[in-house]
Amino acid sequence: MPDRVPSNQVAVQIDQVRVCLPGEVALALEALAFAKSFHRQLSFEFEAAGLAVTPAEARVLLTVAQNEGLRQTQLAQLLSCEAMTLVGALDRLQAAGLVKREPDENDRRAKRVLLRPAAIPLVRRIKKVFTELCVATCNGLDDEVAKQSRDTLSRMRGNLAELAAGAYPANRIDQPAEESPGHDRECTMEHNQNGRLSPSQCRMARAGLGLSVRELAKQAKVSGLTVTRFENGNVACPDEVVEALQQVLESSGAEFISEDGCGPGVRLRK
Repeated sequence: MPDRVPSNQVAVQIDQVRVCLPGEVALALEALAFAKSFHRQLSFEFEAAGLAVTPAEARVLLTVAQNEGLRQTQLAQLLSCEAMTLVGALDRLQAAGLVKREPDENDRRAKRVLLRPAAIPLVRRIKKVFTELCVATCNGLDDEVAKQSRDTLSRMRGNLAELAAGAYPANRIDQPAEESPGHDRECTMEHNQNGRLSPSQCRMARAGLGLSVRELAKQAKVSGLTVTRFENGNVACPDEVVEALQQVLESSGAEFISEDGCGPGVRLRK
């Protein structure tokens, strides 16, 4: 490539090759490349230290240790991950005796995540590995530059979170997903008979109220992708997420009719 870099581009070193990239995308691509490199090295350090958890599970443990008692939905937001992804990690950590989930005393439909005593020594070891790798990563950076870098990445992550909440406009998911033969419909009907909001009721209520996926997601404090997946027939969506969606729709004027042999329904209060 030429020695002179155009004013609207920046030079980036990739595998010992110097290339030019548009200035507006270079920072994001560098952040993505750094995240992948850090995750790869962290996995290596975990294996070398004999830690029997993945980096993702370790991140959950560290966050719970610093913020015990958070609801699962709050924990997912803090970790910037989908609720279903978090549930899988918590299931594995709970099976290993490292965390426990208890009903919220103020809302028994919600679950709070707590650390078990057996996890404390493991959390200490995880912190040590994280700290040593972070110190090595920031080698050559003074405190002010490191702080600015953290602030920049935090702002970028927040921008992406706002995009995720509105990335799926209503007109893209008005039609229900195809149902697998028998299974999904039976599961949906069973959940509805138990008073659980069904995907079709969510779609109908949202359309009747004139709410976009973005608006529903924002009010329920979940991502737009979560709403989309649920409305497309993801009956495995966590109860507390479904309850959050139902509370928003009911507070906006929707009333849900239970399965009565003709299918679940929705009506709007006058």
